[in-house]
Amino acid sequence: MPSGTRAMNDGLLGGAGATLTRRFRESPDVLFHAFTDPERLLQWWCPYGFRTEAIDFPAITGRGYSVALRADDGALWVHEGVFLVVDPPHRLSYTWRWTTGPLSRHESLVEIRFEAVVGGTDVTIAHTRFDAPDEASAHERGWLDACERLERLLAP
Repeated sequence: MPSGTRAMNDGLLGGAGATLTRRFRESPDVLFHAFTDPERLLQWWCPYGFRTEAIDFPAITGRGYSVALRADDGALWVHEGVFLVVDPPHRLSYTWRWTTGPLSRHESLVEIRFEAVVGGTDVTIAHTRFDAPDEASAHERGWLDACERLERLLAP
């Protein structure tokens, strides 16, 4: 059974941010793969009201990535960034910047940790360095939705 904790923070690394932890039944290896494999990401990595339309996600330290989301209203939202840390199956970190869509073009930071626990894995996602708390809150909702989608995808 999943559990989730959420915490808005003041962006200790600068700006606003949000951190959430969710427990999954699967191993860190399975979850790291789900968070880095483009084919898997296409199936779950977006909030409700969107679908992941295209993804270039090489998950190699120093490489860039790009993700295109299509909103139900037809609008295209694209974000891109660079992988800072790719340490399977423990840690993943990358920058995030919207290139299309209504949110700020300011670069934010995503840090994901995968911790083995009895019965599964705790996945902690910290998305920080936002210009404003409302942007952090919007991304937090997006991550919560995406994690629900992932849980359904992984369910037996």
